Amino acid sequence: MRCRSEADIALSLHLTAVLVISTGIFRAVFARSILTMLRTEEPAVRGFAPDVASHGIGSARAFQVSEEMAAFAGLGMGLNRVLTAFVVPVPMPLAAHRVSV
Repeated sequence: MRCRSEADIALSLHLTAVLVISTGIFRAVFARSILTMLRTEEPAVRGFAPDVASHGIGSARAFQVSEEMAAFAGLGMGLNRVLTAFVVPVPMPLAAHRVSV
């Protein structure tokens, strides 16, 4: 396996940051339109789904629309972070082992 240079690592970190921010903005901007096209009117869904998909930007948008959507956005943010913290570390050693083999 080839050693990665500092330039390669810095490039991947910058690219990751740009992609995460742009997908968050894209999802926050278009989530309302997509949920309207799907005829979803439940405030729980309209608050929970965009936040889980677009992180803090989706939560900020939910706070602008209604208090109920904001509550579900906060719930989505909390559950997403807790599940990520406990679920992701479990398969990571297995994935790392498969890549190195």
